[in-house]
Amino acid sequence: MLAQPRLLAAELLRNVPVRGVTRLQRALVPQPILREIHERRYAYPKTFGVRVPWIGSPNSLVGWTVHFRGAYEFSTLGILATLIQPGDGVVEGGANEGYHTTFIADLVGKTGRVWAFEPNPLPRKTLEANVALVPHVAIHHEALAAEPAESRDFYMPRADVPNQGLGGFAHNNTQPTEKVAVRIETVDRVIGDAPVSLIKLDVQGFEHEVLGGATNVLARDLPYVLFESIPGEESGREVAAMLTKLGYTLWRVDDLPEPPYFSLAPAGKLEASSNYLGTPPPRARRRS
Repeated sequence: MLAQPRLLAAELLRNVPVRGVTRLQRALVPQPILREIHERRYAYPKTFGVRVPWIGSPNSLVGWTVHFRGAYEFSTLGILATLIQPGDGVVEGGANEGYHTTFIADLVGKTGRVWAFEPNPLPRKTLEANVALVPHVAIHHEALAAEPAESRDFYMPRADVPNQGLGGFAHNNTQPTEKVAVRIETVDRVIGDAPVSLIKLDVQGFEHEVLGGATNVLARDLPYVLFESIPGEESGREVAAMLTKLGYTLWRVDDLPEPPYFSLAPAGKLEASSNYLGTPPPRARRRS
């Protein structure tokens, strides 16, 4: 009996830019209520000019955020829209449900290419529903690491966990997981000679492994690198060290409430839990 009033109250708070609103909405619409909402088509914020919608359900963390807050990671959308040009090649490690993949695919256009890697079959279904028929997007079932392998243990969140993006090579003690075997590829092997303008990574503390398998692409193309870093994890610092050796400058990505929805600050020692951007040295970068 309480489901509909709670849902209505949460709907009335959609996109309200007041601190604490997101927490209140989560209290109003817990997971059992969200199961009543089926897939919908969600437009991206108009400021970006992206024409295609994302199809998803608020049953997941990504879908919940898009449904009630208007977008998933506004700052990430802002960075992508600023850096990506038509015809670019983009690698996405940890594509999840394809919210950013669909956005990227529209930005690069038909002359660009997108390689989206997602080993977890549950969010990959939504990813495929959004971009499977887009010819310039290649969906890969493998996980990315420093070396290829036919099989490696991978810990996927259980099907009832809202955040399906928490899968990784290490067991996540905060969520129930299931151990499965996945095939491993490297960026260099998959991409070959194709030019890459940007690498986007959200692979739960194994970003350094992915870049360890992308040394040729990094040295050849000097792509922008957008990655997540969490305090206490060594991955971010290893990524920073790797990119610094190549002459990159590292920036912390901060959220802004209005367009362009992000600002950049010096990364420092990566002490904040945030996304970080590596910008290549000022010499000609190979583009698609």
